[in-house]
Amino acid sequence: MNVLGICDSQDSGAALFVNGRLAAAVNEERLTRVKLWGGFPAGSIEEVLALGGLGPEDLDVVVLGTRITPNILARAFRDIHQPLRRWNGQFRYLLNAFLTYQALAHKLRFPVAAEALAALAVIRRQVRAMGIKAKVVSVDHHLAHSYGAWATSPFDRALVVTVDGIGDGITTSVSVGDRRTGLKRVHAESGFAALTMYYSRLTAFLGFTAIKDEGKVTALAAYTDKTPLLDVARRVLSCTNGRFNFQNHLIPESTKRFPYTEMTRWSREEVAASFQKNLEDVMRDYVRYWMDRTGTSRLAVAGGVFANVKLNQRLAAMDEVEELYVFPHMGDGGLAVGGALAFLRARPRVLDNVFLGPGFQDFDIEGAISRSGLKYHRSEDVEAETAALLAKGLVVARFSGRMEYGPRAMGNRSILVQATDPDTIDWLNARLKRNRFMPFAPVLLDSEYDRCIINGDKARHASQFMTVSFDVTDRMRRLCPGAVHVDGTARPQRVTPEANPGLARILAEYGRLTGLPALINTSFNMHEEPIVCTPSEAVDAFRRSGLDRLAIGSFIAQSD
Repeated sequence: MNVLGICDSQDSGAALFVNGRLAAAVNEERLTRVKLWGGFPAGSIEEVLALGGLGPEDLDVVVLGTRITPNILARAFRDIHQPLRRWNGQFRYLLNAFLTYQALAHKLRFPVAAEALAALAVIRRQVRAMGIKAKVVSVDHHLAHSYGAWATSPFDRALVVTVDGIGDGITTSVSVGDRRTGLKRVHAESGFAALTMYYSRLTAFLGFTAIKDEGKVTALAAYTDKTPLLDVARRVLSCTNGRFNFQNHLIPESTKRFPYTEMTRWSREEVAASFQKNLEDVMRDYVRYWMDRTGTSRLAVAGGVFANVKLNQRLAAMDEVEELYVFPHMGDGGLAVGGALAFLRARPRVLDNVFLGPGFQDFDIEGAISRSGLKYHRSEDVEAETAALLAKGLVVARFSGRMEYGPRAMGNRSILVQATDPDTIDWLNARLKRNRFMPFAPVLLDSEYDRCIINGDKARHASQFMTVSFDVTDRMRRLCPGAVHVDGTARPQRVTPEANPGLARILAEYGRLTGLPALINTSFNMHEEPIVCTPSEAVDAFRRSGLDRLAIGSFIAQSD
């Protein structure tokens, strides 16, 4: 059976399953070059079909991985979908009205059924316009998140927790996944839970863009150990007996009222640290309660809240948690995969890598380089030459193989640099036009992992995908300070030769030349742009970034 999963929410995309196996997955932002693009993913559908070697007529089922989020207006009028999605009105009453409708629709059931049918009619029309005659179905938003987390995990039995702003009327779900009996939901909370807008409104208040810049708030929180607003944060969000406190969306939000009036007395770092600490405390209480109720010891998670790598670290460190897995594409961009898995009622099959996007032949790559005017040569051993350049202290952008699926660069669309300079965060962020306080992540071989990372076994498989931060050893601090955040943590990518042989060889050769265990890996893109997809985009980003070398396919390029 050939199943196409799609998502038309924020960060829309498509995924193709052939006979139950994930063959390809792409998000629309990589094709439109608009970050977190939302809307019907026509380009992604065409791309995954091409990657799978299928035509529209070869599909058996199309699965929409969300029902009433986004709403029917955004779906019916595609031209307004993107502006609506990018509107950052976190304190406007229109958003409250939307949240109230979503939450009530879920509780009353009938509005969900009616709007879901209307949404399917719209999606079916859009799919038919692409020549796809397959059956079109939809699955619940959080069920798609749940299957994305559990069915790609290494766990036969696990507690599965999903948390995001709101999806199909709910903000969080708790399920138990068991290989013998399948996935069964045991708890869910509507959009009236106080968790719904907790972090996105904090992000907007601090001057960032909600739904996109929450990671900047997490990074800021590491710059102080002072949490003067912790009691205030606890009044905003708390958890008792496995349930979050209630938030009444009928009451307008305002930055001129509590808790925002309290925030103005403190620095952004102190505000961020206080609310981050409370999130960690509350989510641990939540997980602890449901682990005790369900008798589970392994935890699989998905949903946008779990893009918070420091939260994930705190969860992994819990005594009750034997092991943690975070779905690599944890936000709504992962719903295409999760929705298809939910339709298939899939059982766990370990996700070994996320290289699910397009790849390019040397013929196409050389054409893009030659048109750019860059100096270049074909390398006899591009991995060894890349390692040698890195050992000399040069910054190398790497474009190789199939593009990664998800928000993290896993080495195939990455910028690599030595981690020996503690000031790397300043000069490399400046060169890439990124915020100065954003940390860089280390990439290291599996053989070095335990010598650099503390408590890494608690999320060993998840560490392949840069979804969890950890405290680091003294050796890591001493040898690779540029990859260690100010709070002594790092978000590592653990590399095996099986998952990425080319990157593993670069790391091994770099280690042989320098004796150092890790490099810095950051995404190959300019600030506010998606990660590069094509050779032409790689060449363009390289020219604008002022980096030293571009290792692209079998070639090494440099500016004049």
